[in-house]
Amino acid sequence: MVSSRERAERVLSALAGFPTEPSGEPAGVLAWTLAHGTERRWFADDEGRYAVDVPVFDPTARAAPAPWYAVIETDPVGVPVLTLPRGTQDLIATLPGRSVPAHIDLGQRASLLDLLEELGAPAPEHARPEPGQPPEVWNPRMCALNLRVVEALLDHGAAVRVESLEETAIRETREEHGFDLDAARPTVLGIRLFETRAACKRHRGGPLRHWVLTAQVSDFDDTCPRRVRIVEDKNPHRLDNTYSEQGTFATLPMMWAHLEALAETVEPTPEQQIGIEVAADRLRMIGRIERALACPPRRISAG
Repeated sequence: MVSSRERAERVLSALAGFPTEPSGEPAGVLAWTLAHGTERRWFADDEGRYAVDVPVFDPTARAAPAPWYAVIETDPVGVPVLTLPRGTQDLIATLPGRSVPAHIDLGQRASLLDLLEELGAPAPEHARPEPGQPPEVWNPRMCALNLRVVEALLDHGAAVRVESLEETAIRETREEHGFDLDAARPTVLGIRLFETRAACKRHRGGPLRHWVLTAQVSDFDDTCPRRVRIVEDKNPHRLDNTYSEQGTFATLPMMWAHLEALAETVEPTPEQQIGIEVAADRLRMIGRIERALACPPRRISAG
C-alpha cells in the first residue's frame, strides 16, 4: 500500500525544481507587440485613477517598429526596477464537501503553518523554517513543510495537484501585470516557450531556472495594467517586507536606461545591490529571448 508520504512526493514531483526548491522555479508570460510609440491611457482601481503609456502601432510610420513588452515596475528591495512578471506554481487542493479548489502558495511559511494547524496536523519536528536562516537550512526545512502539508491534505481526503507551468505563467502575469493571455487569445500572433536561467533574489543573486512563455500580440488595447501592494512571504531575507508592483510597458533599451539611471543616482545597500544585479541579469535574459524571437523583429498579420 502506498503511504501518504509517497503519494505526497508524487504530487510534488510536478513542482519545477523539486525536491530542492521549496517555492519552485519562476514561470511567467512575456507578452510583446511591435509598436512605434505610446499613447497615454487612464485606468482606475480602488485607490483611484492612474495613467499608463500603452504601445501603439502606426501603419503610416516610415520607421521600423520596436518590440514593446508588458513588464512590471517593482521595488522589493527599496529601489524601483523594471522586470518581467513571473511567479511559482501553486498547490491546488479540493477538500471533501467543497466545490471550489483552494490555491496554496508553496514555500510560504506562515500560511502553510496556519494550514497545518487548521488541519490538526503537526509541523515537521526539528525542521521548522525560521526567518533569517541561510538557504542551506531554510530550503530543506521548507521542502519538508511543503511535503507535510500535502500529506495532511491527502489524509483529509483532498484531491491535490500542482499547477502546471503554463497555468502558473498565465495566472502570475495576470495578477502582477494585468495582461491575461487567456482573454487575449484572439490577439495572439505567436507563442513560444523559453527555458533559461537568470539570477534570483531568493538565491542571493545566484542563478535559477526560469520558464518564460512569450506571446506576441497585435496590440494591448484590452489590457488593464494593475497596481498592487505585496507582502514578501517567500524570500527568507525579506519576510514581511511590503513593496509595490505596477503593470507597464517598455522596450528593452528603455529598461536598460532605467536601470543605468538608477545605478547613477542611488547609493545602494548590499541588499539593494543584489536586487539591481538580479534585475540586470533578467534584462540580459530578455535580451537573449528578444534575439531568439526575431532578427530583425517583424510584424505578423493577425489575418
